[in-house]
Amino acid sequence: MKKAKPLYDTLVCKKCLYKFANRRQIAYIIDNVVFRIAISPVVFGILVAAQQAKLGEAAEILASISAYLLIPIFFFKDGFSGYSLGKLICGVRLVNVETGKPGGFGMSFLRNLPMLIPFVILVMAFQLQKGNRWGDRWTKSKVIWMKYKDHPIFSTNTPNSSSS
Repeated sequence: MKKAKPLYDTLVCKKCLYKFANRRQIAYIIDNVVFRIAISPVVFGILVAAQQAKLGEAAEILASISAYLLIPIFFFKDGFSGYSLGKLICGVRLVNVETGKPGGFGMSFLRNLPMLIPFVILVMAFQLQKGNRWGDRWTKSKVIWMKYKDHPIFSTNTPNSSSS
């Protein structure tokens, strides 16, 4: 392989690496757009109610605060058996590295917590090219490409080793 790059600590061709990373990035974009569309009626409703209560400029501030308070809901997006809508569409899934079981809401929430830190999303976009990002290391999770779920790179079957 010419100019191979690591994906989950295994060298793969650049074309395969970028195809996988792009799937993950597109899944995130889909999830983000769907989430924003889903919370828009709530935020709009709060804005309208605040304006009807004649809160003036405070209505816009209240609507903005409510939008920010809804953001943690986004962190649970991968909890539907390791899928979010974007992951389902793009053919990728969140799994536990040790068991191979699909991720749940707790794993999804914890692995997405770093997104609360400003600009971390940009760092994570670059981390996708190596496979794991910060939250994946903490939760012992990884995203696999379902089309190649039995390939050694995405397989979660690890040989049993005795530890003392």
